[in-house]
Amino acid sequence: MPIITRESTAVVTEHLGWTPLTLVDDIINSLGELMYGGVESLENMLMSFPPEVLGFKTPAGTIRDTDDSGAPEWTEDEANEIQKGITQLETLWENAIDSNFDKFEIFVMRNIMAIEPELVPWVRLEHHKDLDFGSLPAAPTSDSMEIDSAQPPPARTATNIPRNPPGEPATAR
Repeated sequence: MPIITRESTAVVTEHLGWTPLTLVDDIINSLGELMYGGVESLENMLMSFPPEVLGFKTPAGTIRDTDDSGAPEWTEDEANEIQKGITQLETLWENAIDSNFDKFEIFVMRNIMAIEPELVPWVRLEHHKDLDFGSLPAAPTSDSMEIDSAQPPPARTATNIPRNPPGEPATAR
């Protein structure tokens, strides 16, 4: 199992054009939207049935109110009971999605979107195919850099002092 390193994530990100976590987050967010849409549809469906179909009884000797179309209206207690059940179902589904998709995220990040750290130097992306990284000049050393200690650093003047953009708070320098 590959160890997730900054370098392997950078290679995968550069290759795909987006971070691996973005894919996982988009999948989880899409599932959440579908779940919330399903819960809303279920609530609308339940509220469209006559209360008696769902087991709510009209007390003997009373007549249930009806709306303009003649459909029986829900009492406040009945509507609250449906809403409470819908809220419990939504919470149950949210918890199931959270716990199972945490496992999914770990699996994807470790097994699908990861490159073995020892393979990272061997990965050559398409836009790197004609580059020769071996011919890069060596990094300068402290001995190869010349510092003229006779020249003092330039004095700060009103024109070369860094300023904060308008509206930005002043920061310590």
